[in-house]
Amino acid sequence: MRSCLHGAHDAFLSPALDIRILLFCLALSVGAGILFGAVSIASGSKPDLVDALKDQSGQTTSTRAANFFRKALVTAQVAISCCCSSPPGSLPGTLLNLRRVELGIQIDHLLTFSLVPKLNSYTTSERRNCIRS
Repeated sequence: MRSCLHGAHDAFLSPALDIRILLFCLALSVGAGILFGAVSIASGSKPDLVDALKDQSGQTTSTRAANFFRKALVTAQVAISCCCSSPPGSLPGTLLNLRRVELGIQIDHLLTFSLVPKLNSYTTSERRNCIRS
């Protein structure tokens, strides 16, 4: 019994890369790049682009408010990136530490089972009563 439970948890807590997840993330990032690149190309190919560039050609520097806004956006992006990348980096270490914690349960004396009242032709109300009691 212990070897069955231990083997099931090893597969769940394994820090190894899963090729299916890796390929899914790769496909998702390539798809997002193609989608947003196509939108950028479509909006950049409009004939109004030339007029807009001519209008802004005399403006060599941006205003103080525009600089502040740009710096605030960069700061926010860096802060969000740090917050999003820190927890996944510490997850494998946490999972490995959790495997080493002694929970006080002797796995070789543990019996698990499940009840499926529906298989025994219980009605919905009888199933609810079975779960409550």
